[in-house]
Amino acid sequence: LNNSIKLTYKIIRPSDIQNSPHNICEINECETEQSQKHGDLFKLFPLDWSSCYNDFYLNAFDNNETSVDTLIDVGANKAYAVATWLSFFSPEIGINQARLGEYIRSLQTLSEPCGSCNDCKDSPLKRDNTEKKLQLQIHAFEPQPGTVDVLKGIKKWMNISTISDVTFEVHGMAVSDHTGHALFRKCNAGNEVCSLDISGVAQNAQIQVNTTSLDDFADKNNLSKVDILKIDTEGYEPLVFRGAQRLLKEHRIRLFIFEYLADGVWRNTSLEIEIAKLAKLDYVCYMVGKTGVIRVSKCWNDKFNVNHCNLLCVSAKDERLLFNIDQMRVRSSVATTCKTISRS
Repeated sequence: LNNSIKLTYKIIRPSDIQNSPHNICEINECETEQSQKHGDLFKLFPLDWSSCYNDFYLNAFDNNETSVDTLIDVGANKAYAVATWLSFFSPEIGINQARLGEYIRSLQTLSEPCGSCNDCKDSPLKRDNTEKKLQLQIHAFEPQPGTVDVLKGIKKWMNISTISDVTFEVHGMAVSDHTGHALFRKCNAGNEVCSLDISGVAQNAQIQVNTTSLDDFADKNNLSKVDILKIDTEGYEPLVFRGAQRLLKEHRIRLFIFEYLADGVWRNTSLEIEIAKLAKLDYVCYMVGKTGVIRVSKCWNDKFNVNHCNLLCVSAKDERLLFNIDQMRVRSSVATTCKTISRS
């Protein structure tokens, strides 16, 4: 199998795509043999193909028509996703994964300074449309107090607000299905596997943190849309979905990536169930990996049931973005075709 990303099929011609607030791209249902093919393709890749994915999806935003992009990182930890976004959207700042890694190593206080997926070694993606300058609003959420302090130090080190049209806010709280409080196990700064799971944890090893739902956060901060949302909450991603139902129903989240880990709240649901729920909200989801994407929405196969992977979902109302993402599918996978329907 050639694992390279190949642009093989067009949903519709880009010139014909007319995004409308009332139009939805209703995607095709895979036939049984097509679903089987997707499962077989997925199983050909090594286990870390999706657990440590690449960030090629950013190329789908290269010709973005909007001038202000809102990016949200839920479970920001060491801010490698933030550095990745900055290196792509605002390369003139000079922040990238390697430079962030050098800064974190200089602290000499964190385990895995390069990130669990060797994030500091990732090569920055380059935009083709570099003439267009963007204003970025970046929000990073992290509940662990020690890691929040690290993030604030990273923000100070980046010093981006004085030299660019970028705002970067660090929020020392968890994103969940409600606004209030929750108990977490207390972890060392930079720990990448800490979560809400306090089973068997002594009371003096627990901390209470503030929580917010994404719906409430968007209202409070007047966010009309979220362009990119990354969710990494170590098994509690479904709670984030529940707290973002209004944003999802109104298609105010254009694209989001979330981690699946066979733990936490996922023990009470399944990836297949959550993908089906998102499909009913007209989001198209793909397995995202090192070399491309494989559609799972309306194309489920039980071979997708692994212990750890990452999913990318895109609004079917955003036909241009969906078109761009679908061009990134792995070789031999089935193209997403759609018919445009009007839905108020």
